[in-house]
Amino acid sequence: MKEKVDYTLALSEVDRLPDWRKMEDVHTHGTVLAQRQVNGTSVTLVALGHFFVERWAKNGVEVIGQFYHAAHPMQIFDPYLPGLDLNAVLNR
Repeated sequence: MKEKVDYTLALSEVDRLPDWRKMEDVHTHGTVLAQRQVNGTSVTLVALGHFFVERWAKNGVEVIGQFYHAAHPMQIFDPYLPGLDLNAVLNR
């Protein structure tokens, strides 16, 4: 089993990464917290270091969406509350 390494990049640094690297970092270092469906698209809330991203996936295509620091945590978590795994949040 691979040892989990803390993700230390800041949001401003992640913004400058190419899309393929953002996706790689989400898959390698992210912690899946919850998932929901939007118009047939799977949307996954992922904790990545000290911020959250959404991974949108449909028909084998994945896109990363980021939240800005101004986003209130309840705005981020609200759509996911019914399926939120609090153990994943608390134990990461």
